[in-house]
Amino acid sequence: MTATPYEIRVALEKKLFEALQEPFAAGKLIIVQPGQDISPDMRKIQVVHTVAPGIVQTGELGGRGGYCPRQGAYTILLSCPADDTVILADAWGISGSLEAAFFRADCAIADSRCRVMCEQPYTTNVGETPDKRLGLSVTVPWWVWAGGYEGE
Repeated sequence: MTATPYEIRVALEKKLFEALQEPFAAGKLIIVQPGQDISPDMRKIQVVHTVAPGIVQTGELGGRGGYCPRQGAYTILLSCPADDTVILADAWGISGSLEAAFFRADCAIADSRCRVMCEQPYTTNVGETPDKRLGLSVTVPWWVWAGGYEGE
């Protein structure tokens, strides 16, 4: 079976929510869902995440029954106030926790044999964001098996 982009997103989000449970419970951050229209507390770390499915590679077997990898990236932006060094230090700590949580993680897709396989995450300091906050971006490269449509 082949995972849909939505199923991939849900599997990665589940891992994200698990990884952020402690700082979320401590009131350090707000997770902003894609497309959600909210007015978050600007004194907290805002977590904005997106899934970017990539192209499906050429498979070894031709036709609809062949399997091949599909690669993509899960990007998690930690946006925090520029004038608070304590919150910035928390954001750096959270980025490290996210890297550890997603490092070679095997994320199950509900009701499926498919799994999202994460690779080596990395953090990028994006500096000042357009809204005058500081941003750290954690990128999680991932892949899934795609294809095998014949007989599904």
